[in-house]
Amino acid sequence: LGDVYKRQLSTLLPVEATESRDVFEVKDVPNVQIEDSLRFVSDPSHFLDSSEVEELDNKLHQLRLNFGVDAALVVLPSIGDRTIEDFSVELFRSWGLGNKKTNSGLLILLVMDVHKIFITTGYGIEGVLPDATCSSIIRNRMIPHFKEDAYAEGLMSGIDAISEVFKTGDFEGSDGGNSSEDEEGDYILFIFYPIIFFWNKISNFYFSIMDIL
Repeated sequence: LGDVYKRQLSTLLPVEATESRDVFEVKDVPNVQIEDSLRFVSDPSHFLDSSEVEELDNKLHQLRLNFGVDAALVVLPSIGDRTIEDFSVELFRSWGLGNKKTNSGLLILLVMDVHKIFITTGYGIEGVLPDATCSSIIRNRMIPHFKEDAYAEGLMSGIDAISEVFKTGDFEGSDGGNSSEDEEGDYILFIFYPIIFFWNKISNFYFSIMDIL
């Protein structure tokens, strides 16, 4: 597995979605691809129904077939006191998403009780999905659905937007990663941290946090 580029965007999710508070560790998260290579969604607490999981699996499978992206989506009720960024990178490594040659892994982690969604990418696709693009996808294609309790629809829309970027370099509804103060108000806060990650060699990567206050 190659170097990792990661970014975090956290959104306010409705309280109803956080009723189940089972705390997961990385080792507890089921890797569904072990049993079936055509499955990509791990939702052990069943926040999504079976038809939604099937549709998300199909969309992530198309990412692999069309663009060589080794993707996974994980939905968890809680990761306890761990930070979502550390949990996501450890899970990314544990599952071996991507490979040393292409670094084309992609992990979308949704943690309900901390109201955060986190995207971890391999360096091989960071140029296609930079921070500004992912921020715009989450803000414009996912958050509106999350605010309506439509989590599957938000995830599907976000994955569709990722596919559009790989296909055309842009996606419908893109704002280039920028939005006006009137649109965001006091709801979004960006914090950028440069940090070091060790993986066969030392590499720099960055992540951004978007908090809906």
